[in-house]
Amino acid sequence: MTLTEIKQNLNSFQLIQCGLSHEAVQLDSKTNLPIMTGAIDKQFYKRVALCNLKDRKQRLGCAHSSANDKFNKLIDRLPENDEVIKKLKKEFNDVVLQIYMLDHKKGDLEKKYAELLVLCDSSILTSSGIQKEFDSCKLTHKKYINQLSYIKSGIIERIDEMISS
Repeated sequence: MTLTEIKQNLNSFQLIQCGLSHEAVQLDSKTNLPIMTGAIDKQFYKRVALCNLKDRKQRLGCAHSSANDKFNKLIDRLPENDEVIKKLKKEFNDVVLQIYMLDHKKGDLEKKYAELLVLCDSSILTSSGIQKEFDSCKLTHKKYINQLSYIKSGIIERIDEMISS
């Protein structure tokens, strides 16, 4: 694969500011309570659906996708001894790891929210501080996606430099 082909493939990856919306617990439209699913002996809160598989295959920063691995494999096709690429790849993987951890945090927070909804009136939750935690997760995810965009741009710029030299 040529540098130009690698660049084209890397450019096809997308970055979406979703705020990890797939972790949200689904609420019943009539009762506004969490929807339970699973077997009788193992119940859990139903989550909203993930993005469709086709989109996830091209979306960097998604914790439920093979896109991050595909992106890495393309980077691995670049010259191994290039210090700029090595640094950017490490930064990319560090941010992706942070997104995975944030995904778990938001999932736990959504579960906590659902449990609180079952136990008390939803108006009490607005003052519980949980909304601030949701907002913090969304803001952090936005920051991570912006970092990935910057890293992706840096890799593309470096490939352009390699092509022109």
